[in-house]
Amino acid sequence: MVFDYKIIFMQKQYNVQQEILKGILSKLFNSSAVNQEKNLSLITDIMFRELKESALEAVTHLMLTERTFVPTKIGDYVRVIPPKYHEGSEFEVDVLQDMGLLGKGDEYSPYYVYGRVKGDQSWGSDPYDPFYSTIKVDLMYHDENKVLKHTEASFSPLHALHVQKRFIPFLKDINQTELKFQENGKDINGVTA
Repeated sequence: MVFDYKIIFMQKQYNVQQEILKGILSKLFNSSAVNQEKNLSLITDIMFRELKESALEAVTHLMLTERTFVPTKIGDYVRVIPPKYHEGSEFEVDVLQDMGLLGKGDEYSPYYVYGRVKGDQSWGSDPYDPFYSTIKVDLMYHDENKVLKHTEASFSPLHALHVQKRFIPFLKDINQTELKFQENGKDINGVTA
């Protein structure tokens, strides 16, 4: 029996047959990792039968990526490729650029947007799973008055790349204006520290 698994590569999806995926995952184990080499195929079968598709995708992604992956937590900032239909309806590229909310692009996308992780899409109140099939992200866009607004969207956690707050120009500028500089033990407002 041959099954196809969808591999999402940024915003594009590719189908990979189960036998190819099994071949990739079987490299997790070698003959020195088990006492009986003939058990390797059984181990691979168990992994395919018991792991969710999102777990198989995560394992394969982590095996093949050349980047160090940082799992997210609720409240973390991420950069993502926004849904195509958001441009023009939810944000304008030039306005996001001016506000410091547009990330530099690469070979996968001409630009990225920033957002903040809200949670995973699982049902119930289980703890947050950074490898659940999709996570909820509050994207940082603008309204018609060029004021920050948030728009919720869902993404694969493998495509929501963790970014430190200090690398988001919009947030960096806000943090700098909130800093109180001290001179002679007093802040800029003259209050003793």
